[in-house]
Amino acid sequence: MAKSYPLLLMDIEDILKPPVYDILLGIAVVLGGFNALIIPVASSVQLASTATSVPLFIALVYIAIRCGAGVASLISNNIMQLYLSYPISRLKILLILLFTRILLPILIIIGLPLLAASVFLSKIVASDIVGFLAVFGGRVLFTFFLGIVSLLFALSSKRVGVAVVLSIVFYFAYNIMSGIFSAFSVFLGEKTYMYIAQSLTFSDTLNAYLMGATEPPLWVFIPVPTATIVLTVLSIIYFTRRFEPT
Repeated sequence: MAKSYPLLLMDIEDILKPPVYDILLGIAVVLGGFNALIIPVASSVQLASTATSVPLFIALVYIAIRCGAGVASLISNNIMQLYLSYPISRLKILLILLFTRILLPILIIIGLPLLAASVFLSKIVASDIVGFLAVFGGRVLFTFFLGIVSLLFALSSKRVGVAVVLSIVFYFAYNIMSGIFSAFSVFLGEKTYMYIAQSLTFSDTLNAYLMGATEPPLWVFIPVPTATIVLTVLSIIYFTRRFEPT
């Protein structure tokens, strides 16, 4: 593990370069905490959902643009070759990238507004800590899913512009697809389409379920976590066996 620390710290330093990250983080914390304070909430689940609504969008945009662009930039600037020259396995290098390029930004952008809200409204949070953390976990998982997609685009294209465009197109296509299934449900009167749409909007559906606003079949919570696991495994297989930086 000690051999991995220099690479981990170097990549963390790279993603924390101002000013973009600082600006997004400041907006996420301020707007997330502000929403939680001005919008009346009756439960910790509602508080967590409200506090993370704006930060979730910011995290999704950040991941769609910076994750793919960052990894593709490492490749196009021959920095990835330097990473691969370190005396550590390719698996550890990928795990570092998954942490620094996807998980860490998500935890910071979504987690800090929650922390700020919980400080000011600690009594509400204490009433249902499990539900509060469940909302946080759902937000993180959903954003991580889109981050894995962006990472795969970057590794396969090796070009910053292509990775960014593909990530943004996928993000908007994903949301449009959810809207299409919702429309089908309304026009055709078929609940299955609504359930498919709910499965695509995983974290929002989970929040509504935890608040008792909806009771979809439990299978709607399976597709996104399953896709996340499958894509993570695929990224590991591709990076460790097939990926070449040139």
